[in-house]
Amino acid sequence: MPSTQKSRFIPSAHHAMWIAIFAAVLCFVLFQMIATPSQVERLDELPFSGPQYKGEAIRFDSSELRLLDGADAIKRIYTIDQSPFLVYVVDGTRNQNAVHEPSEFFLEGGWHIISQSTLPLEAGEGVVLTLQRNDESKEAIYWYTTGAMQHVSPWLQCIQSWMRRITLGNSNDEPLLVIVEAESPGTIHWNKTLNEFPELLTL
Repeated sequence: MPSTQKSRFIPSAHHAMWIAIFAAVLCFVLFQMIATPSQVERLDELPFSGPQYKGEAIRFDSSELRLLDGADAIKRIYTIDQSPFLVYVVDGTRNQNAVHEPSEFFLEGGWHIISQSTLPLEAGEGVVLTLQRNDESKEAIYWYTTGAMQHVSPWLQCIQSWMRRITLGNSNDEPLLVIVEAESPGTIHWNKTLNEFPELLTL
């Protein structure tokens, strides 16, 4: 008498691969759909003036607005010891692409990265860039910050942002992108600037 027992379907490695890809895409879409509030209030916490510095808000140009594409951000010019510098702070909650590649902010302005080095910060590190455009050169520094950690990894920034979405904002603050750039050709004494403007490191 023939057996009536049904054989179980065992997915092949090929099927398992497509199942894994589908699951990854589904998770990515769901993560993007999870609404987490922006942290624009953290941007507003950056003061306009302090004992050693004074600043004012300035408008983003058209190329910068195109890069931000809806992301919350501030752009200001500050002065310490009569040396002006630009500060950008970007919250990627509404548009993660705006914070994934900091170098685009310089490339859009026609600057090319000649060299880079790391700079220890209060709770991590930043990257110091030497930029060149025609015969001009200047410096800039950038880092990502959650308030508790400063780092320069776009991958870690992405993971931290996803974790915030998964936990509905309970894991960590959104990693903000902070860029400090010399307003005119020349170099900046970074340790002195950050010591006299400590609020840049507490966002």
